Amino acid sequence: MEDLQDEIERQLGCCMLRLQQYERLLKKMMSVMAIAGPAERLEAARDRRAAGMRGRTLGALVREFLDQHLASASSEAAPTKAEGGHPDLPYASIHITLSMSSEKEVQIRDGLAELVKLRNDLVHHLYEHFDLSSDTGRAAMAHHLESCHARIDGHYRLLHAWATQVARSQALALSVIQSPEFEQAFVHGVLPTAQ
Repeated sequence: MEDLQDEIERQLGCCMLRLQQYERLLKKMMSVMAIAGPAERLEAARDRRAAGMRGRTLGALVREFLDQHLASASSEAAPTKAEGGHPDLPYASIHITLSMSSEKEVQIRDGLAELVKLRNDLVHHLYEHFDLSSDTGRAAMAHHLESCHARIDGHYRLLHAWATQVARSQALALSVIQSPEFEQAFVHGVLPTAQ
């Protein structure tokens, strides 16, 4: 009986840790997916955005992600509102959207709603669903927690793949912006010739 109780506690802890990893990665990814402000203050704008996400719940983060950064190929996500700036200063705005088929978008939206519900059930309602006074109830809870961890881990792996792609996109954009060809076109108006 104690072994089963220890296993339940271990599995619940694994679920909670993976959910926290998911939330932390989502906050980090979203803090760089929408930044706007005077060009020389973009890093500070990113830091303010990250700080603003610190106390947000998983549900609130997922809603913002779905509303602002997920779109089907036939639609666009709503861009975030830009901060006001001085009209004489160069202003930059970066907004990254993940685009996919309509079917995949629906699948992602449903999956993220399921993840938030799963998290809320684990945190607030887990003990309501199982009779922990019996071995059968404890075994059922252990099996449920194992299944929950597998689903949470699947969501985390998908988010990690997205975060990797966002980082690659940023690196590519930065390399283009820092290239001599970009400077020639943007600053001097000299467009590259076709080869």
